[in-house]
Amino acid sequence: MGLHINFVLEKKMLLTEILKKLSEPVPKQYLSSRSQGGARLTYISWSNYCVLLDQRAGKGSWSWEIKSMVTTANHLFLVGRLTIFGSDGEIAFEATGEEKLACSSFGDPSSNAEAMSLRRACAKLGLSRELWLK
Repeated sequence: MGLHINFVLEKKMLLTEILKKLSEPVPKQYLSSRSQGGARLTYISWSNYCVLLDQRAGKGSWSWEIKSMVTTANHLFLVGRLTIFGSDGEIAFEATGEEKLACSSFGDPSSNAEAMSLRRACAKLGLSRELWLK
């Protein structure tokens, strides 16, 4: 007796529809904040970006990949690509992320650089851009 799993694939939207949904303001429940350099910084965790991409583009309608990672004596530099798949094609944006190898923040250099890259790629597609404009 085998295990059978049925997947219900969401109907893909047109890219223009997805981009419009991605550009909608981010609900407050996905926002976090912290103090940095005397200022209050509002941000979205990388996992909430994934939730928002699932909700707005559709599960299975986006992908994330690391294109390159380079380290120097003190830093890690990473390039990631976010691709959105619509019923009429796909669109992709690449973005960079960087972190000091001896980072003192939460996380490790590669996960911090990847999260930065994902946030920037999402903003290029319109997701959370309002936070970057402040």
